Amino acid sequence: MVSWRKALLLMLTLTLSAICWLVPPANAEEEIPEPDLVLPEGYTITGEVTWENMVVLVQKNLTIGPTGHLRLVNSTLIIDISQIGGHGLIVIYGRAELLNSEVECVSSCAVVEFEIHLKPGARLLAEETRLYRCYLYGEWTSAEIYAPSARDGFFFDITIKDTNLTLVNCRALRFTAWRSNVMLKGCEFRRELAAHSSNIVIESSSSFRSDSWGIFLNSSTLVMRGCEVVGAYWDGIVCYRSKAFIYNSTIRDNAYRYYCLLTHPHDYPYYHFYKRVTRFWRSAGIACIDSELVVQGCWLFSNPYAIVCDGPLTKAEIHWSGILGGRQGSLKANYSLTQPVNATLNWWGRPKGPFEGDVTGRVLIWPWLVGPPPDRDPPRIEITRPSEGDILEGRDIVIEWTVSDDVAGVRKVELILDGGEPINVTGHTNYTLEDIPYGRHTLVLRAVDWAGRVAETSRSFEIRSSTEVLSPAGISISAGLATSGLVATASLLWLRKKRY
Repeated sequence: MVSWRKALLLMLTLTLSAICWLVPPANAEEEIPEPDLVLPEGYTITGEVTWENMVVLVQKNLTIGPTGHLRLVNSTLIIDISQIGGHGLIVIYGRAELLNSEVECVSSCAVVEFEIHLKPGARLLAEETRLYRCYLYGEWTSAEIYAPSARDGFFFDITIKDTNLTLVNCRALRFTAWRSNVMLKGCEFRRELAAHSSNIVIESSSSFRSDSWGIFLNSSTLVMRGCEVVGAYWDGIVCYRSKAFIYNSTIRDNAYRYYCLLTHPHDYPYYHFYKRVTRFWRSAGIACIDSELVVQGCWLFSNPYAIVCDGPLTKAEIHWSGILGGRQGSLKANYSLTQPVNATLNWWGRPKGPFEGDVTGRVLIWPWLVGPPPDRDPPRIEITRPSEGDILEGRDIVIEWTVSDDVAGVRKVELILDGGEPINVTGHTNYTLEDIPYGRHTLVLRAVDWAGRVAETSRSFEIRSSTEVLSPAGISISAGLATSGLVATASLLWLRKKRY
């Protein structure tokens, strides 16, 4: 029971830290609190130093030596190098530890070779700060680091536990998160990003290039928008009992490579006859195992498999993406799945869909896109017969049209006469309307593509009887009556002429 109450207290602490995490970063216009200690120029820490219940102002260079250990307890460290102009330098070779404290970089500065530990209640604000070859550890805390560009924020390793962390324009070799909330914007990662029971949001052109997995999710949630996962040695993204929502991203060239000889050495004793070739094995752009996967608007290509789904708990929705055949296939759904993978409305590299063998297992692929995504335009439609304002004879009228959609494909085509019930004419290019009443009519042709985009066009025409004519006074009379009147008139004129 005691441990449960302690865990609840820690959760409340994390909640309070999260509230602070939402506060915008400090800027130079904020009023700096009155410091209790102003460090002199060239201040160096070589042993263990503790600042407790203090506000410390750094206006000149600060160095923590290799054997130095700075502890902040209930304190605030303010770095304001604006007094000396340009970029200041905070050189920390040793270790800095923050306990219920805050480090705030008011002006641009550079921090090099430091190891910083964020303890419960700690908060790190480093807007427009250059960070080089740093180690970051966080536990029950909140941190925000804003680098001017990805060249300026560089970490060797980041390890966080029960922490809220925001990184903007930073680089890291390895990133590991346990039970944490992470926001990454414009970041670069050179090794694996591993998330365990964490929530990860990645956006704004972040990129991953790794010598192992690109992103590894274990019981975590990932939301990724507009990013790249390129060149991982193994799988690009691995989802194990997790949820991954991937939008408008590129996942390519992720593969486990190994080399082999095309011929045996004893067949050709001379070395120059040997031919070494590259092989690719098992790797996938996305590997989904007992997870929920949503992929929309992405490009997956040059992976041995684009996507591999496995496990009875897997649920995958993949739409509006370019899934191009890899070296072994486009999409593989193992037979352990209890429900099929929904991969409809994707571009498979050609209008006729994937090649034979590119898709294996329980996968729904029809309808597919007939052109590469994205699809921003509705279908193109035109009524070729009748023309606008035509006067037609007979009550059976032939309607002809053309309809096309270069990306999503046409899902439904309907004819609507005078606002009546739609007539489904999908797959046809002409239709005969029968027993149309005499008079004026309006015809609407409507087409809907698989993206849900709607296009409509209309025609107005008139139907008259084949025996109907129009008198000079504008009154319709039948041709038979008109002929009888003409014969009667001619007879009267002939009789009058003969009489006189």
